Amino acid sequence: MKNRAAGEEVVVEFLGYDFVATTPELIPRKSSETIVTAAVHAIENMQRRVLMQSSPESEIRVLDLGTGCGCLLLSLLCRLSRSDVKASGVGVDLSDSALQLAQRNTQARVNEGAITAAQVRLCKADFSKLHLLEMRQELCCEGTPFDVVLSNPPFLADDRAKGRITNEGAKALVGGQTGMEAYAAIASSIAHCKPPLLSPRGLVVFQAPGGERGHIRVSAVLKHAGFEVLEAVRDARGVHRAVVASPPRSNSNSI
Repeated sequence: MKNRAAGEEVVVEFLGYDFVATTPELIPRKSSETIVTAAVHAIENMQRRVLMQSSPESEIRVLDLGTGCGCLLLSLLCRLSRSDVKASGVGVDLSDSALQLAQRNTQARVNEGAITAAQVRLCKADFSKLHLLEMRQELCCEGTPFDVVLSNPPFLADDRAKGRITNEGAKALVGGQTGMEAYAAIASSIAHCKPPLLSPRGLVVFQAPGGERGHIRVSAVLKHAGFEVLEAVRDARGVHRAVVASPPRSNSNSI
């Protein structure tokens, strides 16, 4: 990506759709496409098993934590709509500029006829506080838990970020001392959220940082929070880029 003036818009293709972004940390990356394809595959398996057996009209509900420009949530909803799967989603971010971009990209998908405006809701919130009752009430429509939680959390360790991260927006990529703190915060919040934020048959799909051990570190965080890791999905280059997990049994039994 060539150097651009601060705030200059760029349009990037992501899974066949054009997304507008303005800062490097909000630009969709090819590596993140694996999260969407992994989620689609997981949802297909979910439907074949138990989630949709009670009612063919049941809706898949998706929560995207740290939605940025909205590429993960919107691409997933578009893919599901193309497969005639009824779905809606909530995109969460703390950044006003990110949410403004996500709204623009949502409107673009609506204008294209790929999804409807009613399928998407954007929310300003801190995803490290998912366990708080008021947060759950704000995110969950009529108390219904989500079926899929997507996230590409901040992943850079403090020592790796030092000297490399200079603008305020890019600081959103810094994940703490080990780089896994945001992953742990999300996993722990979901695991301890009562009433549950995630359906007992739901799934979490996390992007794994690059490198040989990225998916191993993410899997360890999820397992520590009580999740069952189902698979690590490779991208086109053979790198593990997405980790799929099911919620802790204690979470499932609380419904």
